[in-house]
Amino acid sequence: MKKFAVIGYPLSHTLSPAMHRYLLDAMHIKATYVALSIDGGELSAIARQLRDGDLTGINVTLPYKTAIIDFLDTLDDVARLAGAVNCSMFRDGQLIGTNTDVAGIKWAFASSQYEVAGKHTMVLGAGGAARAAILAISQLGAASIALAGRKPDALKKLTDEFAGLDGMPPLTQQMVDENMSLSGYEMIVNATPIGMWPALDNSPIDTARLTAGQGVFDMIYRPEPTKLMEAAAEVGCHTVSGLDMFIGQGLASFKFWFPELEVDSAGLPAGIEVDDLRRHLRDSM
Repeated sequence: MKKFAVIGYPLSHTLSPAMHRYLLDAMHIKATYVALSIDGGELSAIARQLRDGDLTGINVTLPYKTAIIDFLDTLDDVARLAGAVNCSMFRDGQLIGTNTDVAGIKWAFASSQYEVAGKHTMVLGAGGAARAAILAISQLGAASIALAGRKPDALKKLTDEFAGLDGMPPLTQQMVDENMSLSGYEMIVNATPIGMWPALDNSPIDTARLTAGQGVFDMIYRPEPTKLMEAAAEVGCHTVSGLDMFIGQGLASFKFWFPELEVDSAGLPAGIEVDDLRRHLRDSM
């Protein structure tokens, strides 16, 4: 029997088992999916289990999306550009890493019918999630990207690394503080963990500075809504769901593990209704 897992620490918040068990059951695939809360010293053992067939495939979440790379044989183009891996399997004699977060972000924008092309955007954060967001919104045609965070060295490193990529819009840097202006940005993306359980009352920005008509995308999917998303909706912003990003990256992971699976234009296998999947995940929170 095939065995899949999500690895990370801690994993009390993850909905990955709920999503993938739902898909496996709906597709009548005999397989298991478990959450493995591990420490960094166990990554080599995970890689060995993939090579030996004891694990068929894995999702990778915080804090191991970059650390897992040292144990892989090759990265696909998306993972290489993102500098982070959230999905892996052993195929054709190689342990391969990919990044389905980029596809998940695009899926969330499409699902919410928000057009990124031509928009001036701000990405909060400088970690792996921010890297995926930069790639996704640049590929969707953003007019500019402002990287905002609290660590100037990390922001500079990210800017220097991405500025030279083909098709990358102009990149700027901005320090996050209580006086940070949000005016001029049509879409704001939270790629930080601020607002995630257990600090549910926190927001990465002063929500009083949001204005009606701005787009706000919080990549955090639990809680739903986050304080940021709740405030954005009250102001009249166009909100893009972190839960939809989670669904999009999960569908892309499923397709990576089962490339022969036929899916529709939204990446959904036959018989899967996205509203039913959303409802199942919300009930699992």
